[in-house]
Amino acid sequence: MFDFKTMVILGGVTVFLIVLAVLIVLIVRKNLKYRNHPEYGYDERQKAVQGVAYEIAFFVLVGYDIINGFVCMFIKQWADVFIMSFIGVCLALVVFVGYSVWKDAYITMSSKLSLWSVFTLIIGLLNTVMYLVCGIDETDENSSSLINLIIGITFLIISIICFAKMFYDKIMEKKEIKEWKI
Repeated sequence: MFDFKTMVILGGVTVFLIVLAVLIVLIVRKNLKYRNHPEYGYDERQKAVQGVAYEIAFFVLVGYDIINGFVCMFIKQWADVFIMSFIGVCLALVVFVGYSVWKDAYITMSSKLSLWSVFTLIIGLLNTVMYLVCGIDETDENSSSLINLIIGITFLIISIICFAKMFYDKIMEKKEIKEWKI
């Protein structure tokens, strides 16, 4: 079936991927040890804000599902069921993250919002590019590549919210400094 050279290459790639996976697990495990330190946790105010954000996101998801159900019942089904459900989950995720970021409860006090903003921007761009590269197959009704576009848009919106919050904080900081000088 495969010649010896192909088997050696596949074996080497497999060993490389296994070593890479083990390294990633070890790095994540090492970083999780530091997360038990109180400095890396959320304070009570952040936990309360996150609770409110969960509640709002839940009702947004329920509202989306109800509206989507009526649209599908009375007009027509506009996408695959999985895609419609996934859009609702991503919408709820954007609401949760957006509310939490705006109320300074999304990341811990020891983390930097700029790092998370760049991270979400990269994820959004990579998923959007993957969608554009893979394209959408006109004959495929499920359009699994559409999931990449949905994830890309979700993360791009989250990164825009994060960058807007950082910009807003800088403006408010400058305004506060001006008021102190007067």
